[in-house]
Amino acid sequence: MSAQNMRSRGAVALDIGGSPRVDLLPPEVRSASAARVLRRRLGVAMIGVVAVVVLGIAASSIYALSSVGRLLAAQNSTGELLSEQAKYIEVRQVQQELAAVGDARQVGSWTEVQWREYLGAVQASLPAGVVVTNTIVTAASPFDEFPQAVSPLQVPRIATLALQAESTTLPDVPRWLDGLATVPGFAGATPDTISLDATSGIYKVTLTMHVNGVALAGRFVPEAADPAVAEADESADADADATAQGDN
Repeated sequence: MSAQNMRSRGAVALDIGGSPRVDLLPPEVRSASAARVLRRRLGVAMIGVVAVVVLGIAASSIYALSSVGRLLAAQNSTGELLSEQAKYIEVRQVQQELAAVGDARQVGSWTEVQWREYLGAVQASLPAGVVVTNTIVTAASPFDEFPQAVSPLQVPRIATLALQAESTTLPDVPRWLDGLATVPGFAGATPDTISLDATSGIYKVTLTMHVNGVALAGRFVPEAADPAVAEADESADADADATAQGDN
């Protein structure tokens, strides 16, 4: 009998190898199977997490041990440096004392003027036949500011000279002032009195001369450092610091 005749008569054809239409397994069996698969996956994930944690702890421990080693090495180096410095503690004390003496010398000499040479220059600026017979110097001190003029037109000064001079001829005061103006540190001068000694025929003149900071000796003023040298020193210090950090 052919398959066509069987279909025409209402017979049911067999489907060999097809999917089963009826699942006779209880639902609990499939649930248990799915739970086992989930548990296996969770177990694998847990093992992975534990492995990552263990690796992290191991890496942290290794880094901590390395840090402790570097710290111990730095402490040993510091101890060696301190012991070496202790050998030269007296030298450092001497250096500090020398620096203190140098600073005190700068403070004490910042108002210094070489008065012998300066008064010689004042005498040399006067005309021939004029002799300075007496000088009263009023100068600034390292601790007290020199009194300044009230008038804003007068320049600052560090000292005042009260000069007494004698001349065998009638004093040409403007010429005297022009000569004094050539002296370094000249900050102005004013004539006070002019008198004639009838007995000797000698003219006596008193005048006041002001001196500014140009006359300061400045023997102990530190010289300004060369910018190129200072820049080279800073660069060398920066390289040394970078090398030290790299060693640590």
